[in-house]
Amino acid sequence: MKITKLLALFLVLLSLFALLSAGSFASSSAPRLVDGADLLTKAEEQALLTEMDEMSERLDFDFLIFTVDDTGGQDILDYADTYHTRYGYRADAVMLILDMSDREWCVATYGFGNEAVSQDATYYYLEDCFLTPLSSDNYRRAFEGYLEGAEKLVSDARDGHFYVYIPWERNIFIALFLGMIIALVTVFSMRSKLKSVSPKKTAGGYVKQGSFKLRRERDLFLFRTHTRTYSPRQSSSGGRGGGGSRGGGRGHF
Repeated sequence: MKITKLLALFLVLLSLFALLSAGSFASSSAPRLVDGADLLTKAEEQALLTEMDEMSERLDFDFLIFTVDDTGGQDILDYADTYHTRYGYRADAVMLILDMSDREWCVATYGFGNEAVSQDATYYYLEDCFLTPLSSDNYRRAFEGYLEGAEKLVSDARDGHFYVYIPWERNIFIALFLGMIIALVTVFSMRSKLKSVSPKKTAGGYVKQGSFKLRRERDLFLFRTHTRTYSPRQSSSGGRGGGGSRGGGRGHF
């Protein structure tokens, strides 16, 4: 009897372990590429999936791609969150999702992805990696560009180098400042070479004695002085704002 009870208990524990293992396997083996809109061939899909699996395991960060015919009226970002939760991906992830009904793209980020793939990084770097081929319906090249850009952003962020967007206005200021520094250094360098020459207070020091004879003289007025008063003009300035805690971004193609 004791042996039978022990055997039954062992079989129950074995069954529970098998169920837990199966659930864990199903979660960990969830596909990182789901082409619901059927934009890729089977060979293209398999090649991209192999690349995504290698990148994700190497960086301990999930790189994801989803395409759908439509979101059923749901916001594309909420739709992405549903996929991320349903398939049980890593907490650190970035996802590119396409809604073909509105030709809308969305980059959704999670965990460390919010920092590595920020809104600035999406709009001023990552978008340039995939938007042009995406607009031309070259989906494989678009997905490859997205993966290349996202991998660089995440890899650099792992090393502590986060993407920082510098507006062109600041670039101009930096260029002008550096130009002024270079000009000052050049001028002072040229001035230092003229230390042996001392300026004269009057023109007499530059005239050879007896070489100049004044025969007649008269006064000529070469300049007139006009005083004008200008009224100040009103100036205006403008800008744009935005922000949020979520990384990534969205747009149409």
